[in-house]
Amino acid sequence: GVKGCSTRQFQRRMSRPGKLHAKQTHDVLLDAIGYQTVPRMVDPSRMVKSLDQLYASAAAVNAVVLDHLKRWALKSRGMFPCDSGSGDGRVVYRYWKDVEGSPSERLVRWSCLKKHSRAMEKMTRSLSDDPSRLLDLCRHAIVLDSPHDVAVCLGQVAIDQEVRIERIKNRMSLTYDSGVTAGYRDLSINFRLITPATLALGVEVHVCELQLVLLRFAEVRSNEGHKRYISWRNLRGV
Repeated sequence: GVKGCSTRQFQRRMSRPGKLHAKQTHDVLLDAIGYQTVPRMVDPSRMVKSLDQLYASAAAVNAVVLDHLKRWALKSRGMFPCDSGSGDGRVVYRYWKDVEGSPSERLVRWSCLKKHSRAMEKMTRSLSDDPSRLLDLCRHAIVLDSPHDVAVCLGQVAIDQEVRIERIKNRMSLTYDSGVTAGYRDLSINFRLITPATLALGVEVHVCELQLVLLRFAEVRSNEGHKRYISWRNLRGV
């Protein structure tokens, strides 16, 4: 990643037009003020200041990232949460290899963007009112059976030519203090997607989050355990 940029969202880098940037996107407004956007580049001096802008970027990336999630899950025995189909709202976890292309695929509960209320709460409580530090508006999870499967999935993300990993938080490490997260552990990857679609939309520098979660933790998190965690988090003010 770019030095000093791994924990922040940045607008596309702005540069005065010149011979070094022959292939630049055309923007009438930016041309009028003497600037053009340079795809793939990030500029630490131009951080995102608008939460609305961040959400617009997150929505665009979210439309692209699902194909990658499915591919990574398929190669690592990954699971996604699904409606049980019993009408009681219960969540079950199913291997993507068993769900893909079947009638059960419509039961998958894909993650939505982070709720506005929680984004505002996190920004004011923990991020000094700085929206550029919100790295999980577009966030998803792949659930796995074992640490070995977690390692395989991480490897699939790492070798994906359209992915740029910016940061990894390994809460499964023996050195990690799980008391900070009430005993919860996962492996969290912050990454950017650089694809023809994200380049065309101008969101190739938006940072997303992928959580690799062991099944036992996912089962606790999806039931009453998550409600208790939210209450505990609110008491801590984070």
